[in-house]
Amino acid sequence: MRVGCVLLAASVQAYLAIEIPPVPTPSRDELEQLKDTKDAVFVKFYAPWCTHCKSLAPAWKELSATFSVLENVQVAEVDCDVHQDVCQQHDVKGYPTLKLFQGQAAEQEYRGPRTLAKLTDFLTARIESPLHADAALKAPKSVLMPVLLVLSTFVMGLLAGLYFLCMRPTGKINPPNKKTVQRNPKRHFLGHREIDSNGKVGKFVWETYEQGYARIQIIAAGSMYEKMLERTSTGHRMLCIYMKNRPQWVLAQYAAFYCGGAMSCLYDSLGPSSTSYILGQTEAPTVFCTSGELKHLFTAAPSITTHKFIVLCDVATVPEAEAATAAKFNIMLFTLKEIEAIGTKYPIAP
Repeated sequence: MRVGCVLLAASVQAYLAIEIPPVPTPSRDELEQLKDTKDAVFVKFYAPWCTHCKSLAPAWKELSATFSVLENVQVAEVDCDVHQDVCQQHDVKGYPTLKLFQGQAAEQEYRGPRTLAKLTDFLTARIESPLHADAALKAPKSVLMPVLLVLSTFVMGLLAGLYFLCMRPTGKINPPNKKTVQRNPKRHFLGHREIDSNGKVGKFVWETYEQGYARIQIIAAGSMYEKMLERTSTGHRMLCIYMKNRPQWVLAQYAAFYCGGAMSCLYDSLGPSSTSYILGQTEAPTVFCTSGELKHLFTAAPSITTHKFIVLCDVATVPEAEAATAAKFNIMLFTLKEIEAIGTKYPIAP
């Protein structure tokens, strides 16, 4: 318990100590100088009262921090209420307007989705030779790498802390949770709302603690029987989860804990390179996901030798085309229903 508290506290403290720097706000002359000295200058022209600008602000700040490690790239913003002349010069007609400058002549307006992932992809694709600000260091393989290193350090530390806090040496789910199930077997545990073919949202459908705990046990048993949680080179049992919030997310997480393992998340919001990076760092052999994430996993597959299994949580049967694609990468594709059937047939001791 003490080890877990120390790890958890250290992770949170390290995370909170990271302060994202403010976005540079160049004047007219400074912006012209940036165009002359940088390979790429990505500028947000905005107004502080603009609702869309306010919504974009957090992602733009993260984008600026991400690319700040590159000496030849600058992400900046110009307040059009303060610098009306600059905005008029660049033909800004609405807010926010996002423009990429590559030299004085080349100018391109960005009109795509204003998400961190899409903005990152857009800018990354237009940088031919990333130049790290510290000449003693090699340019990162991806401009996302510094952010991923910080994020993965925090996440893995947090997981380690939670692992020691929640697990006993037996590797099973902790007794307080089991006691909760015993005390409240019929109370609501996990719920979802069914949506019909016309998109109409129905009422909540609930699983009780008793039902949920039983499913956790059989998912754990099925995963262990298929050797989906074999120990990595560092001696850990790792599982990755790649889906939006849904009951199966929680079930997969607790199944990993039940087996004495840990889990890590995969996120679209960190950009396409993050999938292969996190899979490579964790060496997780198994990913629980939904069908929408398959294409990203298949894209990452050629560079990841430790990825062996995918469990689809949103379909009853494995589509033949996807199974064939997975087989090309020596990945076995299961449905969650199949894993639960295997776990029911081959249970493990509680």
